[in-house]
Amino acid sequence: MGRTFELGEKDGPIPDSFEIIGLVTNSKYNDLREDFVPIAFVSEMQDSKTDLYTQIMIRSNTPLNDLLGEVRRGLNEAIR
Repeated sequence: MGRTFELGEKDGPIPDSFEIIGLVTNSKYNDLREDFVPIAFVSEMQDSKTDLYTQIMIRSNTPLNDLLGEVRRGLNEAIR
């Protein structure tokens, strides 16, 4: 946590540098049957490229109804 890494081509334009703000043991990205591969999820606060869509991934043992309420409250606070 707190360390940085770079994404980009070594011979291309200057790569983007990102701070590690969280870790995930493993995750599937496109298909539940795919093998686990290294992946980086980039925080919206660190992403210099604009995107029309935001994806949120949450892994929790909290009951779904309780979790949804907490997520809604958090999102409402974030957009104010």
